[in-house]
Amino acid sequence: MYNPYQRKLIRDMIINLILSLFLIVNLLPVNIGARIVAETSVDTEEIVETGGESQVSQEVSEGTNDEETPEAGEDFSGGEITLEEDEDDEPSTPASNDGQLNEDDSDDPTDVVNEGTETDQVEPADVEGDDTTKDLETDSQLKTDEGLTVQKAPALLAANNAGGGPLRSLPVNQLISIGDTCAFGGNPDYIQTVDGRKSFSGSQTLVSVTSLGNGLYSVKLSNSDAFTITSSAVGKEIIGLIVTGGSNTQQSPYVLDVVFKKYTVTWQNYDESVLEKDTDVEYGTTPSYDGETPVREPDDGYFYTFKGWDPAISDVEDDVTYTATYNEIEKEPLVVTFDSNGGDDPSFKTKTVYRGFSYEELPAVSRNNYSFEGWYTEETGGTQVLDTTLVTDTGTQTLYAHWVRKYTVSFDRNHYSGTNPESITVRNGYPYGELPSITRSNYTFLGWFTQTSGGVQIKEDTIVNLEENQTLHAHW
Repeated sequence: MYNPYQRKLIRDMIINLILSLFLIVNLLPVNIGARIVAETSVDTEEIVETGGESQVSQEVSEGTNDEETPEAGEDFSGGEITLEEDEDDEPSTPASNDGQLNEDDSDDPTDVVNEGTETDQVEPADVEGDDTTKDLETDSQLKTDEGLTVQKAPALLAANNAGGGPLRSLPVNQLISIGDTCAFGGNPDYIQTVDGRKSFSGSQTLVSVTSLGNGLYSVKLSNSDAFTITSSAVGKEIIGLIVTGGSNTQQSPYVLDVVFKKYTVTWQNYDESVLEKDTDVEYGTTPSYDGETPVREPDDGYFYTFKGWDPAISDVEDDVTYTATYNEIEKEPLVVTFDSNGGDDPSFKTKTVYRGFSYEELPAVSRNNYSFEGWYTEETGGTQVLDTTLVTDTGTQTLYAHWVRKYTVSFDRNHYSGTNPESITVRNGYPYGELPSITRSNYTFLGWFTQTSGGVQIKEDTIVNLEENQTLHAHW
């Protein structure tokens, strides 16, 4: 049972609640108030006590801003409050959730619950792209809200977080592939479009990027309307977007560019062995081979020289493989026999060479007291053949070793004690070359002569013309 004081307290609380609702409706800003139902009625439950107990009923209808605060029990225009009180001071025991006080909570009138009455929480309208939203944020808010991350299987590609704390922005050159999920911050995050900055929040998947022509591309995220960006990139197959600048703020929105698929160019030899492989080649560029000139070894019937590539090199439009091609040169053999011409046997006596190609390696040969001058087409005279000489004949050929007699030249100090200089070897038809120099106390060295006294002076540029070994004598 409630005493009169408790009943009066309950009645005053209900009146204050009704007045608060009217004040909220009349004082809310226009942009928020517009979302509140134009006509509000709050029906309070009747507190009914059977058997002569008190009954309280309240009904609130739409009121006006011009009304004055009514006293308890007083009527006012636009709405009516009716308080009915039974003479009996003994109310019935209320149920726990029927809008009346429980006995355990009777001392705390604020716990009164009105069943069936809801107070809607009005949220501000979320206007996409409204620049004023971000302007109201503080620096502290910008640092604590999470920024855009991209979910790529199996790893999460997140923003640069070297300093610790929440992630705020994607690194430049972050690739967002078709099908990747972008986790935007709740602040929200911003992207630059051709129509200005566009805000995003929540988890969104990159669904598609479509060319509109003239460098314009339509981007569709899973939970947002499509937006348009510009790009100078060219290609055939779009694989996603790349972050080229900005962060995630309204003042510095993300700048996105279109990413096209890049291609692989493979260079292979005639036998399909890979010579070079170039990856990440951009669409429309001309590939180039940077390796050594391809080679094909000769077989029984042909020699091969590099000709070019098949197919012909062209601008990249897809993955492509180029294969080396060769000119076929039929073999025309020449069997060469080597004649030492008075010398020892050569290291090999015959060799097969082919017309149009060089002789390559030629045999080594030696002869006592003679200097080997090379291989010639004739025993005496003729044309010298080198390893680089091209073969012009077919059939058979004999090459001859040419020799030059070598002579030993000794040196005599000519009546002066001491060790004679070491001897040298010379060849007819060639200069003597460097000659030794000696000294003698109180004498001047005049040179080397063919006789101990008189004779012919021999100098470094004197041409050798000997028939036997020679001794030269010092003159003082």
